Amino acid sequence: MNSNIASTESAAGVEHPRMSWGAVIAGWAIAVGMASLLYIVGLAVGLSVFDPERAANSARGMGIGTAIWMILTWVVSLFLGGMFASWFDGKNDTTMGTMHGVTVWGLAVVMSGLLLSAGIGHAMNAPALFGDHMGSGQANEANVPINGMPGSPAANASADIQAQLELGARSADGAANATPRYAMAIRTEPGAIAMATDAIMSSQPQTAKDILVAYTAMTPPQIDVTVANATARAQRYQTEAKALATRTAKCTSAALWVVFLSTFLGLLASALGGCLGAARVHRVYHLRTYRPMISTELN
Repeated sequence: MNSNIASTESAAGVEHPRMSWGAVIAGWAIAVGMASLLYIVGLAVGLSVFDPERAANSARGMGIGTAIWMILTWVVSLFLGGMFASWFDGKNDTTMGTMHGVTVWGLAVVMSGLLLSAGIGHAMNAPALFGDHMGSGQANEANVPINGMPGSPAANASADIQAQLELGARSADGAANATPRYAMAIRTEPGAIAMATDAIMSSQPQTAKDILVAYTAMTPPQIDVTVANATARAQRYQTEAKALATRTAKCTSAALWVVFLSTFLGLLASALGGCLGAARVHRVYHLRTYRPMISTELN
């Protein structure tokens, strides 16, 4: 009798579960559609509550609302994506339903990462593409890198300080040219202002004074006043740059935490949706007749 049971089970075999990639892709498409719908609703609500007269408070509220809505969007869309993936698979196997939901989550994360990388790359290449269409005579001084990236706080600070030093040097050169007894006075050498600017930006005011004394027609009192004003400007720019870096770090940290929470909660939601979808698949296909996963017919 036992041998007959073993041979019967061996002949019947065991139906191993398989991943249905068609169901996964269909579930991911449902998740993308739901996420797009929720993003549009969130954008409409955010723009409707924005108050231009209280822009700072509105922006802060919109930032918090955007973070909450992003998390909610990932959770809801991936829950539905995992559930529909189980329904598309059509099997009442909760384990495979969970696996289908997790796979939908993985596909959503990969595709979101690829789209985000493509968007960042396009944004970084946009200034270069814009510059290719500009003539050489249309260059903007703000786009010329001076001791930093174009348009960065370091470049703006360096340009401002260099302009102040050049103004003092030109005034000294004009005074020397207007006075006959100083006809042989030292004129400003090319590159001297740039070197003095670098010294001030490096917090070396005495080096900047020595450069201006050696290579310009400025008098010591003029040099002291000019370097003092330039040093004060440099310190103010450095303080602003540190404050900007601190705010940027805080905003970046908050954004990364939002991404982590939305991704992690989306994983749990997709797995739960896949499991619940497989457990209740009979409600979708209520007219079908299902056969068990393992057949143990006995003669």
